[in-house]
Amino acid sequence: MRIDPDPDGAEFSMLSQYLDYQRETMLSKTDGLTREQLVEKHPPSELTLAGLLYHLSLVEEDWMEVRFAGLPDREPRASVDWNAGSGLGVSHGGSSRAGTVAGSLSRSLRPEPAGHV
Repeated sequence: MRIDPDPDGAEFSMLSQYLDYQRETMLSKTDGLTREQLVEKHPPSELTLAGLLYHLSLVEEDWMEVRFAGLPDREPRASVDWNAGSGLGVSHGGSSRAGTVAGSLSRSLRPEPAGHV
């Protein structure tokens, strides 16, 4: 279920809410489609909806894990068979490793309480 982000929230809270919102938007647009529909190409592009979902999950993982948390890169993307519809396993929770990283980043980015030494 999509929930509108709070435009007045704290920076990390807004980031998390907008990621959730965008993820839910994509998943709601593809929910109920068959495997054949997800791997169908849409000319003039070679892009499939499954490929797009997979790409978005890889980008989210890269930003959360490698760029924000400084974790090592995962298996190189060059080994992904994009034509096989690999993105069919995308879930509403996103990557569990990226989610764990987001939670730890959330704790580390929270401002210290007033008077905290």
